Amino acid sequence: MNHAIRGLYFAAAASTALMVGACAVTDSRPTVPAMSDPDRAGLVIEISLKPPLSVFGNAPLDTVYFAKIDNADGPLQEHVIPSSFIRNGRAYLLNVEPGTYVAVAGSYQAEKSPLLFSPNNLFSPSLYITYFSAQLVNATRTSIPAGSVVFAGTYSAKTSVGLDGADAMQDHYKDIIRENSKGTGLSPKATYRGSLMESNNDDSGHARFVQEAKKDLAGTQWASRIR
Repeated sequence: MNHAIRGLYFAAAASTALMVGACAVTDSRPTVPAMSDPDRAGLVIEISLKPPLSVFGNAPLDTVYFAKIDNADGPLQEHVIPSSFIRNGRAYLLNVEPGTYVAVAGSYQAEKSPLLFSPNNLFSPSLYITYFSAQLVNATRTSIPAGSVVFAGTYSAKTSVGLDGADAMQDHYKDIIRENSKGTGLSPKATYRGSLMESNNDDSGHARFVQEAKKDLAGTQWASRIR
């Protein structure tokens, strides 16, 4: 099998795995973390990932990784913070310090391989992770005042299999997330590049966010902090 055909099979297999995983995702109500301090802050972001073969639906996400910009390194930070939970495509980051944050990657964990075959016996991996391009990362940049929950916008990203052609942002967070995941048994086994397709942070999007977030955070102290 030549390299071109093998690459096509791998892309199709990866997309099929993501699509099957998407169908298996349940949306049970998440446990919202209690507010640890009145000055703690939060944000919510919507990011949809389009698999390499566009005939399939959006890939699922169960974690979005963020970085806090707190020094001259800008978005190239040495630590990432996983989202608190995701509900209906909205990723929440709660109980963080006020400041400026960016979204740098997203992942989905599949319990079992949904594939019946794969080139060279490479079965579907258990963890799919997409590293966001510099353009996408910078677009998500959001400042959060103390005691607030802020909408960071809605984004759509196209994914490409592997990290060949990755930009400096993707290379950087590939190493950071790999280092942070050591010893957890969840080191990335399938990697993708995510590039920005569309973004929306207008008034109508914000109004919808306020309405939906109040439902997601109902009964908690966070509900009254939404801005």
